[in-house]
Amino acid sequence: MFAWTDTYNASADELLESRGLSFYGQPGNPNPPTVAEMLQATLTSVSSDPDGFFVVLEEEGTDNFPNANNAAGTIEATLRADAAIGVAMEFVRNQDPQYISTHRCRQRGRWLAGVATHPLCPRFP
Repeated sequence: MFAWTDTYNASADELLESRGLSFYGQPGNPNPPTVAEMLQATLTSVSSDPDGFFVVLEEEGTDNFPNANNAAGTIEATLRADAAIGVAMEFVRNQDPQYISTHRCRQRGRWLAGVATHPLCPRFP
């Protein structure tokens, strides 16, 4: 499940305003699904597979808005990413108590990587 084109407009606030654009949405698609909605649709589609499934998810705006020096867009993208994390946490809490989380980040020549296998513990909020 993915968006066919960008769902965000990662430009400076001033440029977006001059073009009549908001942070998210494109002409012809003014209200694209959020990353949380795309994840929910994906989980609904793949979670019944008896062989299991693998999901890769990114809220690309969290990378692109900061690159455009758009603080308000960065905050909006972060809130959208947080909502998707909530969908994933709810799925893990209610459907599948075993999961693997991975992350990798390369920003300005620095690397951060990790892999962890987690059973869902009672302390999980």
